[in-house]
Amino acid sequence: MRSGFIPVKPCKKGQILASFDICHADLHETKDMLFSLGYCLRGHNYMFFTYEKTHKSLKRKLQLCNQWQV
Repeated sequence: MRSGFIPVKPCKKGQILASFDICHADLHETKDMLFSLGYCLRGHNYMFFTYEKTHKSLKRKLQLCNQWQV
């Protein structure tokens, strides 16, 4: 998926509702999609990735993430 989102079935509070794979994210759309994810999951326990506003800094985080997976 271009967005990096992997949807899962609805589940009990405290369980993962969706996961976000930053390595497969479209760097131009990530900021708005993370905001939408946070809005949709209000009231649930979830992990939320912080992000930078500039394309360059987000691309750098992506490179660092890829290095850890080697």
